Amino acid sequence: MHRHRDSEIQALGDDALMKLLADESPEGLTTAKTAFRILFERHGGLVLGYCTRIVGDKALAEDTAQDVWMKVIKSAKQYEARAQLRPWLLTLTRNTSLNALRDRRDWSELDTEEAGDDSHASTLKLLLDKSESNQIRIALQQLPAPQRTALSLFLIEELSYEEIAQAMALKLSTIKTHIHRGRLALIATLSESGGRK
Repeated sequence: MHRHRDSEIQALGDDALMKLLADESPEGLTTAKTAFRILFERHGGLVLGYCTRIVGDKALAEDTAQDVWMKVIKSAKQYEARAQLRPWLLTLTRNTSLNALRDRRDWSELDTEEAGDDSHASTLKLLLDKSESNQIRIALQQLPAPQRTALSLFLIEELSYEEIAQAMALKLSTIKTHIHRGRLALIATLSESGGRK
């Protein structure tokens, strides 16, 4: 019976799982736990990866990701089902990560300059293909936080500009600027390190 119920729950979409997670009745406790486990399996890597890219420290990222999941549980009742859990979860992750950074050190306002283009995408793609993952990680860590976050979400998580703008709570034009500047900086860094080999 439980296996059948678990497989039925596994087949549900994220919005339905959030609804089950919001059920605080004694009868719904087991189902809520199962719903949470499934949501965590689906999105745990995304949350931890995003936390890591923002805070830049593995231990702090793990603590922050745990805080995010606690907030998911606490805010399940307020979640508005629109088949868009991922952008909501990324926004929650971003805000929690930035709060963790603020608690750890002074944090300046994010750069809000606008404009930018994607003309260097093919050059960056070529350099990324040739570079070792450790070089890429080091190069990404050298970028300012907004550029690192936007570029990581674009290249690694393969989110659209619109999804990144929603997750980072910034204007679309600002996201394009962060990605453009981040690409230029990565191209320069990876070209330099490629020339030293």
